[in-house]
Amino acid sequence: MEKDTQFNKELEEIQHVLDNKYTQHAKRLFDCNYQYFKDIKEDLEKRDKIVEKYQEQLGDFWEKAFLNFDMAGDFLPCDSENNFDASWIKSLKTELRDNYTYYIRIELKENEYVANKVLEKKIYLVDQDVDTEKIEWKTNTKHPIFMFFETDDQGYEMFDILFELYVTGYFYYSLCDE
Repeated sequence: MEKDTQFNKELEEIQHVLDNKYTQHAKRLFDCNYQYFKDIKEDLEKRDKIVEKYQEQLGDFWEKAFLNFDMAGDFLPCDSENNFDASWIKSLKTELRDNYTYYIRIELKENEYVANKVLEKKIYLVDQDVDTEKIEWKTNTKHPIFMFFETDDQGYEMFDILFELYVTGYFYYSLCDE
């Protein structure tokens, strides 16, 4: 089909308008979420300091939180007995930053999947760009959680999932006692 037809040009123009309106909508959503994040940031930092300070007593806080988080099964690797494996997670941090930037950081323990000690990703809403992490794979099986940090895909859905887990981490950790 020829791309230079009048209806293709009209459709392309409409799509461009829709894309611009979506970007404006996404910025408004970010602004709202950013205000929420600024409101809770100090509390999250206090929680993180307690988790770090009492790491020995708490055990594997983030491992337990991930394992009790319903959506984690969609992206965690499985161990040899086909159970979800979060034993490699030392810490999690997600942030909303100035200039419409999303930030995700996972600190890793020694594991069988990747050699990296830290995974970070920044997603830039306005520029539609990302800063990714080069994964040092130890295995040929590439699990979604690790691939997220390596791909150029913006991955807003994964950010939202990890942000929810980060904010509600203690709730999911506390489910281990039930």
